[in-house]
Amino acid sequence: MTSATLEIVKAALTADQSILPAERVRILASLKHGQFGLNGHTESPPKLLSRNEAADRLGGKSSRYIDKLCREGILTKVRLPNRKRASGVSEASINALIQSHP
Repeated sequence: MTSATLEIVKAALTADQSILPAERVRILASLKHGQFGLNGHTESPPKLLSRNEAADRLGGKSSRYIDKLCREGILTKVRLPNRKRASGVSEASINALIQSHP
């Protein structure tokens, strides 16, 4: 992104009184470093594992066991936008569970 484009965006953000100065700095920094994202989010979407893949990662457990862990809040189900059902289990939550129980 060119410096002229950044100046235009900076001017527009400064004119908008609903944006706090700290938020304006964060937006400009992410644009300057090329970290574009939807709705201001610069993080990548979570990696999904199916219930069976998650069960295999936990040592051959069943998919019902994965459902139980999700109900208890130990694992995180991931839902895609405009969907009612979960598409899978967050790989980060599986990894955190594995690391917390040696």
